[in-house]
Amino acid sequence: MAASVIKGLGKLAIVGGALYVTVEHGVWSGSHQSANTFNKLTQNLTMHDDYLKQVPSVSDTSSLVKTSWNSGVQTVCSSVANSPEIVSGWTKQLVSSVFPSEDDK
Repeated sequence: MAASVIKGLGKLAIVGGALYVTVEHGVWSGSHQSANTFNKLTQNLTMHDDYLKQVPSVSDTSSLVKTSWNSGVQTVCSSVANSPEIVSGWTKQLVSSVFPSEDDK
């Protein structure tokens, strides 16, 4: 209950903060003020062009996501396929630790 209240308040704070910043910068005022704000934003972004060049392209990101997804699916399927052998090994270890054989004594 408390976690959901805190989560809701956190979301409300993020939305409220974003709304406050956009109002302060004139995004929601007249078109002239919005255009000035957009120009300031683009000037700031061009000053940090070296950072923007490091951002991967959409196609690179898409390829990476597909590869990671496929790897995850393969891992899950492999784990499910090998689970009988793994559980069998665990069972044998449990039985041997609970009921040690005469050779282990």
